[in-house]
Amino acid sequence: TGVVGQVSGDNISFGSASAFNASDSLFESQGGTFDSVNGNVVVAYRDLGASSYGTCVAGTVDPSTNTINFGTPAAFNSSTTQDLNSVFDPTANKLVVSYHLSSSGEIITASMSGTTFTFDSAAQFNASTAYYNPLTFDSTANKVVVAYRDSGNSQYGTAKVVSPVGSSEALTVDTTYYLAIDGSVSASSTGNTEIGKAVSTTKLLLKGAS
Repeated sequence: TGVVGQVSGDNISFGSASAFNASDSLFESQGGTFDSVNGNVVVAYRDLGASSYGTCVAGTVDPSTNTINFGTPAAFNSSTTQDLNSVFDPTANKLVVSYHLSSSGEIITASMSGTTFTFDSAAQFNASTAYYNPLTFDSTANKVVVAYRDSGNSQYGTAKVVSPVGSSEALTVDTTYYLAIDGSVSASSTGNTEIGKAVSTTKLLLKGAS
């Protein structure tokens, strides 16, 4: 359920609550964010009424009535999805959702048009279960960061920069680039796979191509 609160000084007045899901959504598996481009609120959640699939829904707030109207939910993962969180990346104009499966930490991005989602392919950010997975957007570096408990590394608290699909930075000509496990491209070879060399600030000559 979602409810709109209007702040006036130190006081908050709430409108009527609106349901975004007709069945249970576990509180520890919900993550909300604000899409600053479309002006919508987005909730990522585990839908217990649909086999615990990972699902997103967007809602439009009417400040004149303190109400929120939700659009049609969209599932992005058709298996049990836990510890969902979300953030909006205004630089890439993408919704970013983090979650974990039984043995990995995953990230998925989506483009939005109003309250409709178009999801990209998911990418793994951790090769073992990643718990909690809060996300934030660094507006100075224009990067999305995920923090998590790494079950594959003594349950250490860990943070990692993730690059949403559609985000881009200028390439350095004649520099070799590598693909990381989270799907991002970098000039670091450590633990990554070589994909090619930059022939301009926007183009790579792929390895093995001529």
